[in-house]
Amino acid sequence: MGRMNLADNFVALRRETLDNSVIAELSDPTNDYGLRITMLSPTIKAIRVDAPADANYVSIGPQFNLDDPMGRSGERTRTPAW
Repeated sequence: MGRMNLADNFVALRRETLDNSVIAELSDPTNDYGLRITMLSPTIKAIRVDAPADANYVSIGPQFNLDDPMGRSGERTRTPAW
């Protein structure tokens, strides 16, 4: 990826019809190498990709809480007042 710094969420996910999965693909045509990850949860809201320009790795992972990153409204836990 050269000097490109990538830290993005991808949200326009196309789901496979039979198992409601999401597929992420990363390819390097120069080196004839590719990676395909099939994520099987129907609750995946986005795919997060991190590839720092100064590192030699790529991180690809599902995001489940895109709509409400702090938790479900009205269901926050509180410490009981004893």
